[in-house]
Amino acid sequence: MPNTKPIPTPAEIALAREVAGLTQSQAAELVFLGAGQRWAEYERGLRVMDYSRWELFAIKTGQHPDYKPTKAKFVITAKPKLT
Repeated sequence: MPNTKPIPTPAEIALAREVAGLTQSQAAELVFLGAGQRWAEYERGLRVMDYSRWELFAIKTGQHPDYKPTKAKFVITAKPKLT
């Protein structure tokens, strides 16, 4: 089955980051890239961003058309026994 997921263009990547109000380094960190340099390469068209990373960025910045981020809360209800 062929991949029908759209690959973002460099202009779409840059616009989405700007709309989110992030620097390239902040955007890279948000989607677990090691450095802002990689993000800059996406924006300049030197590298192609895979759809899963693009979708993660869209979800985490509230720009995904189908998913909106929520704040998960983890609550510990029982204290562990220390022996």
